[in-house]
Amino acid sequence: MLNRFFGFVCCASLCLFTLTAHGRQYRYSADAETKFAAALQYFKEHQFNEAALAFESLRKQVPVHQRTSAAFLMSAKALFELKEYKLARDVAQEFLREFPASSYRPDAHYLLGLSDLMFQQYDASLGQFLEAALNADDPELRRQAGEMMESVVSRRLSPQDLEELYVRSEEHSKRSYLALFLAESYHRKGEDPRAREVMRRVSIADSSGEFAKRYFRLERQLSASINVKIGALLPRRQGAAKGLADEIFEGMQFALAGFKKNAPPSAGVGLEVRDTDQDSSHLFEPMTQLAEAQDVVAIVGPLFSTLAAAYAPLANKAKVALISPTATANGIAASGPYVFQANPDFAMRGKAMARYAVQRLGFARVAVLNSSDPKARAVGEAFAEEAARLGATVVANESYGKDTTDLREQLVAIRKTSVEGGARISFAGKISPLEIKAMLRAGANRAVLQHARRRGEAVELTKLFGPRGERIADSLHLRVIPPQQQFISLEIPVTSIDGIFISLTSSEEMGVVAPQISYFNLRTQILGSAEWYDPPQLEANKRYVNGAVFISDSYADREDSTYMEFEKAFRQEYGKPPTKNTLYGYDSMAMILDQIARGATTREQIAAALRSVDGYPGLHAPITLSHGRVNSNLHILKYSGGEITKIAEVAQ
Repeated sequence: MLNRFFGFVCCASLCLFTLTAHGRQYRYSADAETKFAAALQYFKEHQFNEAALAFESLRKQVPVHQRTSAAFLMSAKALFELKEYKLARDVAQEFLREFPASSYRPDAHYLLGLSDLMFQQYDASLGQFLEAALNADDPELRRQAGEMMESVVSRRLSPQDLEELYVRSEEHSKRSYLALFLAESYHRKGEDPRAREVMRRVSIADSSGEFAKRYFRLERQLSASINVKIGALLPRRQGAAKGLADEIFEGMQFALAGFKKNAPPSAGVGLEVRDTDQDSSHLFEPMTQLAEAQDVVAIVGPLFSTLAAAYAPLANKAKVALISPTATANGIAASGPYVFQANPDFAMRGKAMARYAVQRLGFARVAVLNSSDPKARAVGEAFAEEAARLGATVVANESYGKDTTDLREQLVAIRKTSVEGGARISFAGKISPLEIKAMLRAGANRAVLQHARRRGEAVELTKLFGPRGERIADSLHLRVIPPQQQFISLEIPVTSIDGIFISLTSSEEMGVVAPQISYFNLRTQILGSAEWYDPPQLEANKRYVNGAVFISDSYADREDSTYMEFEKAFRQEYGKPPTKNTLYGYDSMAMILDQIARGATTREQIAAALRSVDGYPGLHAPITLSHGRVNSNLHILKYSGGEITKIAEVAQ
């Protein structure tokens, strides 16, 4: 095999040696050209002793000439053929030191790999072949290096040896190669679960190269041996929840169909469904059945927070990942390491908006108004706590009860904490031209007066008349609003609050809250909970909510090519468009299948993989579970001019 290889290298060298000395300064030497041709002829005729002596003389000749680098490499090759492996290695290493910019360094690394092989230094040999394969421009040299690596890995190195090499390696591309070798080694030993786990470390830069072909070949082989099930806990009987469950189930089925389309025919991933519509005496039966089925490696569901909290201890005991696509209550995932919430909980929602308001918008003074409903209040409290933690001042935190239509008490309380300054005069009512002239004669600032009059605002007397404002107003018999009454007077706008976070129980409350925010003259940025994402309600109240910003756990970008392709395929399959619930089911299922495709096929492996998920590209939203196993990704949306647009994404 070695002679066959060197036949190739020698032919390649004929082309190599007509080039320059690779960036080094040299003098052209006709004598060197003649001697090099003679030495090369010795080599081709297998007169390696004469070739070695001739190349040795040429590489030591001074000054450096156009054949110096070629003489180095051919000298090492001739010595190798003479079985002078140590000398060959020394010359090749000197070549690498002396010619760092040479494009023929891969040839030297290949030779070093062969030399190390002769000394049974298999790990070093693999490193040299790997260097050659990664950097060679010549496809034949890459192929030869690949064959030698295959030989070393399959015959000379154990998985433990490869693992140690992987740990020691610092270069990303080499680590990917070593991880692939390690996965192949485990596969040869019949340890496919470990092989799949290692495959998660491999990254592919060029999907068309030999390395990628090797990766995909092994991936197909590993996929063919998968035989697992994913459980689903859904309400399947007739009832209010069945429509929601059906849409989520369709999303799960569609994700599984896509996975199977790309997997080998022998790969088996099934879907095991259990109905959660049970009476209290059989409440835990669906979860228990799936937990006891050892071929069920992960479970999607249940849909509602109360049931997810009830099933969580069973999931932790069975050590099977339980991923609810829709549960939003606080603390469910905190019950144990096998429980996940793919939908942000109440705390994550409030925190996300607070981070956006304080860190991105720079808000320093904020207020909170929320429904007293426990869910809405939990979101509002999380916003207030996070805003305060980030350094903002929460000037007010008010709530209103169920079915409340009059928010005077809450909004006056917010005004009371926020109206600042001295006595004012209001231009909201009718002021005669004679009064205006009297003010101007008394020294009123014309620009301030015109601005306040045009906007119908109240203006501080000191801003209008200067330090003697109160005396002047008294002499003109103007109606003055004293400081202690300013929060009551709706003629005075509140402008000192940067934003007000309003957490609703349902979108219908928008029609109650938004008009009164305007009526009580709170001129501030509306920041909303996820319930604000209701296009009909926004449109009905557009006079009051234009410019409102709110959070959402789901946003389908219909201009995105990936989503467009998904929607088209889904319509073709089901004859209808996907819904938000479809996306919840699809993304949860696809995320689990992605972990399986990457090598996680046991309960422990899938749970561990899910704990590390960071920014999985879901269609409804990215999913990050690495912060307490609760998705921390949320969209920030804005309603403006009748349109809803996504303006940001926030993640913990």
